[in-house]
Amino acid sequence: MLAWSWALRILNILLVATLIVPGVSFAKDLNGHQFDACDDGALNFLPNQNSHYPELKKLTARSRVIWERAMETMASRMGGFFRDHYRLYKQMSLSGHPIIDKYVEARFYLDRQEFSARFKNAGERAANLLLYFKHKGEELVKSGAITEADLIKPGLFFVDTKGEIQILEYAEEIPDDWHFATDAEVATILTGPKYRRLLARGYQAVQVQQDDHREVGYWIAPHDIAHLFGYYSDPGYMRSVSKFSRFITDDLEQMGRGNIDVKTAGRAFYVFEQLVHPNLAVLTDYFKKIGAPEGMNCHTLECVKAILAKDPEKTTSLYDAIRLRFFKPLGGVAMSLNPADMDHIAVSDFAPFYAVLKEDTPDRVAGVLFFLIQLSQMSPEEHVTRMASGPDERLCAAYSPFFAAAPPRFREMLCGPNH
Repeated sequence: MLAWSWALRILNILLVATLIVPGVSFAKDLNGHQFDACDDGALNFLPNQNSHYPELKKLTARSRVIWERAMETMASRMGGFFRDHYRLYKQMSLSGHPIIDKYVEARFYLDRQEFSARFKNAGERAANLLLYFKHKGEELVKSGAITEADLIKPGLFFVDTKGEIQILEYAEEIPDDWHFATDAEVATILTGPKYRRLLARGYQAVQVQQDDHREVGYWIAPHDIAHLFGYYSDPGYMRSVSKFSRFITDDLEQMGRGNIDVKTAGRAFYVFEQLVHPNLAVLTDYFKKIGAPEGMNCHTLECVKAILAKDPEKTTSLYDAIRLRFFKPLGGVAMSLNPADMDHIAVSDFAPFYAVLKEDTPDRVAGVLFFLIQLSQMSPEEHVTRMASGPDERLCAAYSPFFAAAPPRFREMLCGPNH
């Protein structure tokens, strides 16, 4: 609860103009009854003959029914999430966090009027979001930015005849003996190792199902979408995550280690959830505006402190105005920054990104800038590769300003046990 209380206190400072989020109720079948595609026995009706899902026309009637209901359930549950947490997202909108712009780019509009003007039903909005990633992935593969083997695609949970969780991309034909996974099935069947195997196969699940077993409810789908925005914002990050996922599933299992060790789990959690990288353009422009472009060449924390000390008021006020824009969030928690994430993570574990939300002090500002300068000299892919490989001297130096607030395991993960 410490992280959540801090999040409320700090983010309330960033209060900005209202972002109107539509509340989307559950859709109704042809008889006017409400349905939820995640509930058992919810699929016994004919498909809508006036379908707004052209990509489903090639499928069988049964598959069209399931996908239409799944999209409407996804839109309903995500709409409920945004409605419940609109204050946080309006704060994020003008504070410079990229998640809002990502939704706009994907045409998953959060504004009520724009949403109403663009789409005839809620499910179409959810389908459009999944198609955005599909088309963007095709473009990345075609351009050579990433290979098909390293592409991470969105998919939804289904259950096969053996009772195992499977995953399908939107608009794929659904085998006759498969059904859309219920809330209870996801909560009881899906385990950590199974989830990692899906990621290693190139899928990021968009969990539409509520998971009361984990006590996180319907926030899962927006969090999964945040993962996808992180992957697709940097192909190098997607590629490195894909390779790391295959290592911690295939390679470790072949070595007879079904469960990954604590240190590997810590690295995986940081790479998948917390990783941020510098926004090089914003960082470079900052040092130009404070009249110290040479700051980008600082190799020590003392160098950064000396530059900031020349005009503390100017350097700190400009930093405060653009603080979130310094970062390029890539991990799921960093990209979403939603209440459920904040409530399930310790402030100290989230030191680099969380530090910019704390009260400004000259030392803290200098530490964040030093961290960004050091990481700006490597790509996100190199950042992940170094993080995944074990103790690393360059990462140890870059993250050093945060060690005082971080638990010992974080420092040991980056620097080794004897540092």
